[in-house]
Amino acid sequence: MSCPPESTDICNKLEREFVHSGEVIASNLVLNTNIVVEVIYEPLGEDGEKLGGTTPTLMKFVSPQDQVERLYPTALLKQLSTGIDFGEDADIKISINSDVEEDFWFPGDGDIKPTQVDVSLLSLHEMVHGLGFSSTWEFPPDRETFITPRLNGDDDIDEDDPITFDGFYETVFDANLVHLEDPNNPNSAKRITDIAKSLNGFTPKGTNFPNVATLFDRFEESNQVNDAKLMLTHATTKSALAFMPPGSLDPFVLDTSEQEFSFGTSINHFDQDTFINTADFLMVPTEEEGVTLQAHLQRTGNNPGGGIGPKLRSVLKTLGYTVNANPPMGSTSTLQKRRFTRRNNQRKSRIRF
Repeated sequence: MSCPPESTDICNKLEREFVHSGEVIASNLVLNTNIVVEVIYEPLGEDGEKLGGTTPTLMKFVSPQDQVERLYPTALLKQLSTGIDFGEDADIKISINSDVEEDFWFPGDGDIKPTQVDVSLLSLHEMVHGLGFSSTWEFPPDRETFITPRLNGDDDIDEDDPITFDGFYETVFDANLVHLEDPNNPNSAKRITDIAKSLNGFTPKGTNFPNVATLFDRFEESNQVNDAKLMLTHATTKSALAFMPPGSLDPFVLDTSEQEFSFGTSINHFDQDTFINTADFLMVPTEEEGVTLQAHLQRTGNNPGGGIGPKLRSVLKTLGYTVNANPPMGSTSTLQKRRFTRRNNQRKSRIRF
């Protein structure tokens, strides 16, 4: 854990809550390999708009269902028999906003205030993003009329350098997105991965460009830009996009309610209105102030899973995790409680889900 020395007390509380979140996850998933999580307590802005953010470490891997190469979280790949050497890097990097410390409530603090948010809920929410509840659909640099999956699967491209087109890369989460032409009729669902396939046809892989701007200039001249514009419309139309497991007719409506697309929020959460009062409240975009995780659990029926509801477990199973269909409250996987180290954060800022 990266934490400034003057924040020892709150970082001790954060440590406790992230350990608890690990226990909740271990009671829902069968984990056979350790997942490494790095937590950074750092300033993210005083306006309170951002409580935290998560960067899952992603790696290219061929999806077994359709043999398409996509971006997979290393937290998931570690649980599969891939033979990949993952090294010692963190699988999940989480930032918690030190600028809004007064807005955080921890179990044991007494009654939660109407303006506070429960860190036990926040930490579990961010951990689930790191497990793979994340999309790479985003605006290209300096463009706001269409969205694409991540260029070349790389979030650290120097825009001024020459670039060879290797494709637009969805995440394994994106592979299960559908557009609901009629939100009341799951048979109307159209797979979004077909749009991604279309976008990748704008030029052959291996085509060289002098820089990223020229690549997207060429893209805007192609017919494929119309599909990218259509995807932006889907991502900003309420109830237009959903996550639907293969063979299912039960689409899980995603957050597309904002008229302005926001990377890391749009598509990356369950729909607020649909799920906030259900057992799958955890992954909505806005955490309710003044409501604890335990209060959420009680008002939604005290379902098993400790906050990870049945539809969220279905998402994790679809991604590739082995899931306990009826999770006990205790852990079925061994959680190693390693004492966090304290250090000043000198890591450069990264894109965060």
